[in-house]
Amino acid sequence: MAVIDFNADGIDDLAVGSSGYGQYPDSSMLGRVDIYLGRQGAGLPQTPDFTLTAEQLARYTNARWSQQRIGGFLFGEDVNGDGFKDLVIGAPYNSRFSRDRHLGQVYGYIARSTRPPYGLMGPPDFILDSPAPRAFEWFGFSVRAVPMRSANTTMLLIGAPGHSDTDNTGKPRALVGRIYGFSVLHSQLNVVPEFHGLEFTTEKENTQLGSQIYVWANRTSDMLVLFGSPSEHNTSPSLFGPRQPDTPVPDRGWQAGEVRIVDPSRWTHTQPLKDNTDGMAGLLGTLRGMQSPGHFGRALAASKKELWIGEPFSDLEDGRIYRWRPGTKSPPCFAIPNMSQSRFGHSIKVVPAKSGELVLVTALHDSQFTRFSGSVTVLGGADAI
Repeated sequence: MAVIDFNADGIDDLAVGSSGYGQYPDSSMLGRVDIYLGRQGAGLPQTPDFTLTAEQLARYTNARWSQQRIGGFLFGEDVNGDGFKDLVIGAPYNSRFSRDRHLGQVYGYIARSTRPPYGLMGPPDFILDSPAPRAFEWFGFSVRAVPMRSANTTMLLIGAPGHSDTDNTGKPRALVGRIYGFSVLHSQLNVVPEFHGLEFTTEKENTQLGSQIYVWANRTSDMLVLFGSPSEHNTSPSLFGPRQPDTPVPDRGWQAGEVRIVDPSRWTHTQPLKDNTDGMAGLLGTLRGMQSPGHFGRALAASKKELWIGEPFSDLEDGRIYRWRPGTKSPPCFAIPNMSQSRFGHSIKVVPAKSGELVLVTALHDSQFTRFSGSVTVLGGADAI
């Protein structure tokens, strides 16, 4: 799901995806997106106002023979800087031909007040392909808009965690991952994000950079952008956090995970990879997970002063979360007892409340009452740990 403003009326709308929708379960055209328009004082309707199916999208884009699977990756982002959240549909499993499986593609629908009151969504306002397409790149797995107001531009970051390449000797490197930056000038009448060379990558296999992108925009100081790579191998001795669990766990750093902290003010929309520092323009620092496989960085959320990081596979899949404030080296950790293999920290959300802020943490496999029924834990913000 994604919160958007499809008709640009200042009232939130809801986009809901059904990635398995189709006439036949083995169809090459699967997926559907429904949009429910919010009504002032009435909420959302029981039936969708707009609909888009994979077959309709294939006709709109003249790609009848491509494999579609839409609805699993929906993002509400202000692409053109007008203050309204647009709908961006990631289709990382899109395949144009049998030899180019899972290249991925991204479709954008710009919020506008001139839309009809209901009906089909129609053709997308823009379509984006990977600047360096690879089979199984999964372009469109993550999407975030970064406002760069000093340049009157929005940088649309698109993750491709399956991107693979070769090193200087020609040796293949699998699942390195890559993030591409597409710039949108706010003065453009027709929104067409353009790629001018800004991209981020690493030199380590199985990093899957682009799995998680988070924009820390509500800070009391300058904005930061965070790149989570939960499957990244990490052997650094400077691992932080609480004591080791009573039950021994592997310590070789496999899929321990990392979170890179990046300053977007150091970007330029024409910044090529060769001018970046280790493939990471504006890199300020890195937070590293402790355990193998902890998947540190699987979930990211933030309030004005602190960042919350999920590590759902730590402690033999019990899971835990960290609270980090800029300038601190040992962030406190929070875990819930008696939640064996619950994967606590799978997703995190910070929401406003009358008393300040609440932190919502999911435990996807919590089985306290019914096997794998899951649970959501509510924490009281800064005083939770």
